[in-house]
Amino acid sequence: MSLSAPIRLGLVGYGAWVRFHARSIDSANNSEFVAIAVPSKESREAASEDFPNAQIFESHQTLVEKANTDIVTPTANHFDAARAALEADNHLLLEKPMAPRLEECVALEELARSRGKSIAVGHELRFVISMGRNQNNHRPRRHRNTTIHARRAIASSLPPRE
Repeated sequence: MSLSAPIRLGLVGYGAWVRFHARSIDSANNSEFVAIAVPSKESREAASEDFPNAQIFESHQTLVEKANTDIVTPTANHFDAARAALEADNHLLLEKPMAPRLEECVALEELARSRGKSIAVGHELRFVISMGRNQNNHRPRRHRNTTIHARRAIASSLPPRE
């Protein structure tokens, strides 16, 4: 199935890890990487140099009006940026943890549901030491790639989606 128009995507944040997200978004089929929001002048300059076709903003408030949003910032910033993205009727990719407090996570879930939007929470495990060891407590060789498929189920206080 192909979509008729590309999905417009933007990033909130532009630190070291976000550059991987940016390259992935930029190379994805049927997507258009349109914007990056980051408060640091140095990071804005780096983002502009790396992605000259993307609009660069100092604040996430402007970005969320332009595109679906991938938030890769320090956890303390997740809730405000995620809420702004959802209030602008965007789907959202949010790096773990979703927000610093459970109440904020529930509020984001309720807001997404009320607007018919999706939140995907990324959970990168490659830097977790326990994921890099096998059953005999040996580390794999550094050049070996490993793929782990997992599904998590979390109880929610909210009723199931209809």
